[in-house]
Amino acid sequence: MTAPLAGPPPLAPSSPGHYFLSDPRPPGYPGGSLTAPLLIAGDGPPGVPSPSTREVDRASLSYLLWAAVIWLATGVVSLVLVIGTTALFSVHTTTTGSTYVFAPLFYVVVIVSAALSFVEVLLLRAAFHRLEPVDRRFSTPSKLALLLIVGFVILLLGLVPLLIGAQSITGCIANSSNSTLSGNCSGIGDVVLGALVVLAGGIIALIGYVGCLIGIWRFGSRYQNDLFKVGAIMLIIPLLNVVGAILILIASQTERNRRGSPTASQPPQF
Repeated sequence: MTAPLAGPPPLAPSSPGHYFLSDPRPPGYPGGSLTAPLLIAGDGPPGVPSPSTREVDRASLSYLLWAAVIWLATGVVSLVLVIGTTALFSVHTTTTGSTYVFAPLFYVVVIVSAALSFVEVLLLRAAFHRLEPVDRRFSTPSKLALLLIVGFVILLLGLVPLLIGAQSITGCIANSSNSTLSGNCSGIGDVVLGALVVLAGGIIALIGYVGCLIGIWRFGSRYQNDLFKVGAIMLIIPLLNVVGAILILIASQTERNRRGSPTASQPPQF
């Protein structure tokens, strides 16, 4: 009873900015507790937005917002591709037979859609890459976004022989008397080669695309906003992907506004 009680142990950080002060009183002592949390002003635990990461959060959300805008534009271009099918090719009839030819509008739609998709992936990559130093959850999506770019380029390269071969095959069918494809049609080899390259690029791009969806889902976890998660799910479903892009756009704008206006402009980092 006469022995003095031991003094409290020194403060031990459990995470940046958070400390726990042990209670020297034994369990069962009136009013006693094993640990008493003591919050010291700081940046907070990793993976949680804080004042010190405000500019990084704003920049990343801006990239994601513009990616959603381009997602909407790509959806409009795809809708034109579906609705205007009859205007995307024409039939040329000569004395030797008929040949299907892709209209200039078809190539315009393909080029515009490819360009928009490429910029969209770059913006997603930039969004994940900016958050990677402050939140390691975005490390994998950042790398998989690069994989999506590689797969996208391979897929575009495969489309060249595939479209050339498809045009030749339609001409072979049109000039055939029994509507069958002859074995010596010059477009068969191009179609096979293009299809193999497109398949390889498509598989790589699919893996990267899933990584990007995971990254958007983790935006919802970081900012505690379920609109990101719902939007990421809807991006998987055809036609509903436009709705998903709208939800992501709204969520990005909302979270960016919560962090106030930028203090200084920063150059893009892809």
